[in-house]
Amino acid sequence: MNRLLLVSIATLTAAACAPSYVYLPEENATATVAGRAAARYAIPPEAPQGDVRVASFGVAKVTPQGSSESYNALHVRMVVSNESKTPWKLDTRDQLISIANEGESRPIYASADRDGLPVIEIAPQDKRTVDLFYPLPADMQSAKRIPDFDVIWKVDTGTRPIAERTPFQRLEVEPQLAAAGSYSYDYSWGPYIWYDPFYPTLTFVHPYIPPRIYTIRPVHIGRPVWRH
Repeated sequence: MNRLLLVSIATLTAAACAPSYVYLPEENATATVAGRAAARYAIPPEAPQGDVRVASFGVAKVTPQGSSESYNALHVRMVVSNESKTPWKLDTRDQLISIANEGESRPIYASADRDGLPVIEIAPQDKRTVDLFYPLPADMQSAKRIPDFDVIWKVDTGTRPIAERTPFQRLEVEPQLAAAGSYSYDYSWGPYIWYDPFYPTLTFVHPYIPPRIYTIRPVHIGRPVWRH
C-alpha cells in the first residue's frame, strides 16, 4: 500500500546578531528567480531555443508528515523555459549537487508546479518550475559550514541532452538587512511532490540519513502543509 508523504518547510532564520547567509551563482548570474539571483543558460548554447535558470534558497528544514523529527536540506530551484517546437524533459534524479570532499548527491525530494514527477516534460512554448531538496552531510547541517557547492544539472532537448555545472558561493548578510526583508525569499513550492525511494543509493560520503521512511513508494500528492 502506498503511504502518502507530506513535507513541511520552514526557513532557517538566524538569531539576533547572528550572521545570515545566501548563496549566489559564481557565473552567468544574469537572471532572478523569486527575487533571488539565478544563473541563466541559453540552450542549446549554439542555437538557443529556451533557457534554464538555477537558484538556491539555502538551507531549509524538512519535516516528513507523521514524523516528529526534522532534518536540514539544501534547496535548489530550476526554471526551464522551452521555446522550441519539440518537448524537453528533465529527470529530477539527474540533478545533482557536489560539495568538495563530500562527493555528490541527488535530491531526496522534488516538487513541481505540475504533475509528472520524477521525469518532467516541458512542452513547446511552456515553462516548468522544479524545486529540489538535498539532505546534507552529517557535519554540514547549516549554511555556516557550507562555503560553496556546485549544481550539476541536465535537460534533454529531444535531440541531445544539455548538461552544465553551476557553482554557488556563500555570501554573509548583515542581520539587520535580513531582518529588514532585503534578503527575504519565496520558499513556496509546487503542489506535486516526489520522494526518491532509492535514496541514498547516490549520496554524500557522510550523509545525514533522515528518519526511516524508505518503505514508501513515490507518490504524487496535493499541496503540502506549511509549518512556520
